[in-house]
Amino acid sequence: MLALFPPTVRLLLVVATTSAFVLINDLLLSAVVFLVSAVVLISNRRFPYVPVTFMVLTTMLMYFFSNFAFSPTSKGGLVIWAFRFNSAGFDLGLIGGFKRSAMVTLSLAWLTGTRIPEIYQALAFVKPGRRWLMLFLRLVQLVKRDIDATRQSLLIRDRERSALDVRGRLFRLKLMLQALLLRVFSLVGRVAYAAESHAPGMRTVGDLELLGVSAEYYQTGTVLRDIDLKIGAGEFVFVAGRNGSGKTTLLRVLSGYIPRITGSLSGRVCVAGHDLGDLTLASLSHSIRYVPADSVVSVVGLTVGQEISLASDDGIAGKAALELMGATHLCDRETTTLSGGEQMRVLLASILSSGTQILVLDSPLEQLDWASRRKLLSTLEGHAKRGGSVVLTDTDYPTVSRYVSRFILLENGVVALDSDPHQLSEDVLVRAGLATPEVPESVPTVDGSATCAQMEGIRVVLGGTEVLRGFDFAVKHGECVGVVGPNGSGKTTAMLTLAGVIRPASGNLELSGRVAYVFQDTSLQMVEPLSRDEIAIGPGLRGWGDPARAAYVVDMLRWARMNGQESSVDVSSGESKLLGISAMVMDCPVVAIDEPSTGLDAFAVEAVSTLVKDLRARGVGVIVVTHDARMIRLATRVVVVESGKVSRECDSESAIGLMQQWMADER
Repeated sequence: MLALFPPTVRLLLVVATTSAFVLINDLLLSAVVFLVSAVVLISNRRFPYVPVTFMVLTTMLMYFFSNFAFSPTSKGGLVIWAFRFNSAGFDLGLIGGFKRSAMVTLSLAWLTGTRIPEIYQALAFVKPGRRWLMLFLRLVQLVKRDIDATRQSLLIRDRERSALDVRGRLFRLKLMLQALLLRVFSLVGRVAYAAESHAPGMRTVGDLELLGVSAEYYQTGTVLRDIDLKIGAGEFVFVAGRNGSGKTTLLRVLSGYIPRITGSLSGRVCVAGHDLGDLTLASLSHSIRYVPADSVVSVVGLTVGQEISLASDDGIAGKAALELMGATHLCDRETTTLSGGEQMRVLLASILSSGTQILVLDSPLEQLDWASRRKLLSTLEGHAKRGGSVVLTDTDYPTVSRYVSRFILLENGVVALDSDPHQLSEDVLVRAGLATPEVPESVPTVDGSATCAQMEGIRVVLGGTEVLRGFDFAVKHGECVGVVGPNGSGKTTAMLTLAGVIRPASGNLELSGRVAYVFQDTSLQMVEPLSRDEIAIGPGLRGWGDPARAAYVVDMLRWARMNGQESSVDVSSGESKLLGISAMVMDCPVVAIDEPSTGLDAFAVEAVSTLVKDLRARGVGVIVVTHDARMIRLATRVVVVESGKVSRECDSESAIGLMQQWMADER
């Protein structure tokens, strides 16, 4: 109902109306305004019923009791200790309870029925604080995203626990509060860094140079050792190395993220002869832009259109960048409602429109479909040819290799090789973890094996948008099903629905047990600060004994090649993916892994492939949602998702050919 008015008018209407409620002194009128306010609240249909009802009833009872228990002394009545009760106080209590509850109800109707970008639009007339308002609302937007993700993560791990288990619910609440504190502390610094990258600043153009640089983290110690490196204008540099070799840390040092946000370093990092420590963050970000694997945190705008306008004053350049990345249709969307691939496309469009000369990108291809990968790499190649610099790390080297001009290999935190990418031996690719190992032989599905999960005619509506439109899907015990499709086609939503954390509007969902879903962005599923504790959550929630829980943690830490002391929210994308898989895949008939090869070198991909084989041998139905041909080849069959439904089914080689055709069609 309130949505009929523009945001500013809506806000002023609510403020004026609730202020007028204070003047009401009639019982009937106060009851009427409360009922009207309740109708307005219910009409938006998007509010959380339990907490909102609790707040309204608590307000009503509090004001009723405070007036009734301290009734006017002139009216006499019953006196109990310090309290006086009489009919006049009773009437005043009802009036106060109704009108205060009406104020709360109408305010909540505005708050729950108004999107965060509309709140900014309604308050944007306060110009002195506009920037801080946007940053605050952006933080609220991200915290809201993290609350939803944490709830989903805990629900997936403990899906079969009874809702009446009070002890279990309290434990989940404790974990959620702990996770939110962990996320908020992590978010504040990164959002501030991203905000400064969008602020006006002096642009410094020139070579990027590291002189005797070493870098370390508090949890893991020294990662880079005595690095000397110079990156000149016009270079397109690929940074390679095994998981844990220091690739992400090197990119963070090059961009100034270390030591400003995390970690510490010794030595000098210079751009055009200026020490990065002497530059303001705004000036630094106008010279060097860093794209981390967690792309959404680098976005400041509340909507896609706002993000692009903040990155560049040139509207034509912004529109061209959006069109180049295939994101023009997303212009009015909230940035936290985008899929992983859509978020990366928007961030890349923002950076390309900003005119920044030095681009530092951590795994930008992994969440993009094949057509978007080619577009991005062609654009980056053109940027380098025009005198810019590009430093990139990614696992899809076969696609990247035709574009880059320089290859740097890191081993144990030092530069082991600095070479022409067209003169690399097979041995170097194996050392770098880029050579694709032989995929283990697939385990054939037993004929007639039972279905362990099935979706029929599933329809899902999120934020008023129909995301799934009659989605039909099934997986059998012991088989591996690949799921492919363009960015934003509904793949992740389908898996979250299968896992039981999104309720479909219609359709039939049948499961033989819990579905373990590994998030596309595994950093969002983390709850505990340390890797060993993160892995132990699932067995703990499911009531495993201490010996079984400890044995599972040891086994999965060994599989993930971790020591248990790593920070769950500040690791590379590859380490985060291995940790996310380790924390989710226990004791269930269905395992769904979204982008299982994110950030992984060839050896880690082989470990994931072996795990898939082992799960299938135990009769587990495995689902891999991916754009990676190595993962698709693990599948016994592949379903193609387009526009919210399964459009076709094929074998793995046909699916790879289809994705290559999508790339060719975009040329």
